[in-house]
Order: sequence, then structure tokens, then C-alpha cells
Amino acid sequence: RESEQVATVNIAPQPLHILLVEDDAGVRDTMAQLLRLDDHSVDCAANGRSALEQFAPGKYDVVISDLGMPDMTGWEVLAAIRAADATITTILASGWGAQIDPQEARTRGVDYIVPKPIDIDALNTALAAAQRVR
Repeated sequence: RESEQVATVNIAPQPLHILLVEDDAGVRDTMAQLLRLDDHSVDCAANGRSALEQFAPGKYDVVISDLGMPDMTGWEVLAAIRAADATITTILASGWGAQIDPQEARTRGVDYIVPKPIDIDALNTALAAAQRVR
């Protein structure tokens, strides 16, 4: 019985189509590489406006957005995306992750908060949950 449980935990996640919104090129490239190592398809946007231009309902399974960006905040980006596609899974990546109230985040259209520097386990947990929703 225990070996069966361990086996289910280690099942590779299903590939997702992800839109990654991050203004820091180094962080964006590193996150995209990590996601691609897990066979996810990743499109990148350097800012909120670019993300909204790339986004179309049904095109992505998940949108991961940095919180602090120069043109739009992650809150604004994810709220606009949620308004366009109510079924999308949204993840906010933030250095202030611990200070953000999860209930407030949900009311603002954010499904998961992942702390920065990126905690890959927290990110994978959020992506696994997104796969269950899909």
C-alpha cells in the first residue's frame, strides 16, 4: 500500500501551456528553463502590456506573473486575464509572498502565491493543483 502512494506522488506532471510574466530578464529566463525541464510549454512576457497582448482565452492553462513590474502590477495583469478567462489558473510570484493574505488574493483573482526567490516546490505544488483543476 505505501509503495503505491509513493508511486502516485512521483508521477510526472502533465505538461501545461504557461504564460510567464516577469520584468527581470534573468529571473524570467531561469524560471522558463525550470518550467521547460518539466516539459511545460512556456511563453514569456517582459511586462503586463505584452502579457495582455499575448493572452487569449483557451490559449494557456496557467499564467504566472511577478507582482512588482514597472508598467502594471501583477494584481492588474492577473485581474485582466481572469476577466478574459474565468477558468485560467493564476499564480502571483512575489518577494512579499508571506505578507499577502491568501483570501484577499483569491478575491483579486489570484489562485496561488509563490514566494520569490522562486520556491520551486511551491511552484510545482501550484502547478500540480492547476493540473487537477484542468
